[in-house]
Amino acid sequence: MSRDDLARLNDIHRALERIDAHLSHGELSNETVYDAVRMRLVEIGEAVARLSTNVTERTADVPWRDIAAMRNHLVHQYFDTAFGIIHSTVVRELEPLRRAIGQLQRDLTTE
Repeated sequence: MSRDDLARLNDIHRALERIDAHLSHGELSNETVYDAVRMRLVEIGEAVARLSTNVTERTADVPWRDIAAMRNHLVHQYFDTAFGIIHSTVVRELEPLRRAIGQLQRDLTTE
């Protein structure tokens, strides 16, 4: 049975919360924190890749393709993942994604 968009948005929301929890235990320079955050970014990318276009087209300002592509990079070229990419993603990209996910969750819940 396929999961619906709201379930996948909830998965992304939980992964974002877990990233916050991991970061409360230390900086990304801590190898354990870094690995945990990387894994949550993989989960986010996996969920994003399975969202319907009906959902992703509602928020054209979110780089959905880039998020899914990052998942592929993290999974298939994990030894080539630069610290700076993960750090930049955490610092610059997660808050806008969090806002978009929240809005989409609200929209789908009220439809």
